[in-house]
Amino acid sequence: MTRRPQRTAIAALLALLPVLVSAAPVAPQPVGPPIGASDVIGFGASLVMVIGAVLVVGWLYARSQGLNRGKSSVINVLAAQPLGSKERIVLVEIGGKQIVVGMTAAQVSTLHVFDEPVVRQAERSAAAAGFAERLRAALKGVTR
Repeated sequence: MTRRPQRTAIAALLALLPVLVSAAPVAPQPVGPPIGASDVIGFGASLVMVIGAVLVVGWLYARSQGLNRGKSSVINVLAAQPLGSKERIVLVEIGGKQIVVGMTAAQVSTLHVFDEPVVRQAERSAAAAGFAERLRAALKGVTR
């Protein structure tokens, strides 16, 4: 029977708690601007730094890709077509010959060796120029 008076006392204290809290004097807090000028300047500087970093990394990536493409390497990947999550067919040019290669996660197999080139250098540059022209036309349409 000793638990019942304890529960009653706890319930009475919990019932008086809102009255006790509201009776305590609360000093008003000074209200200032939620965002100051220094916060805006710091945010703007951070944003400019992040955008600048993205542009620099993009420029470096494009430059490194251009350097890799400009080299006359012995092996060039002309085309690739994924067939599944880990399987693909790749058209590779090695020493002037074009070879179709099947690639899986476990092996690489030669499927066919062409005597004459299937994709010529002029066709590759025309395809690249075609995309560049389409992109330029699309950007002109957006800016107008």
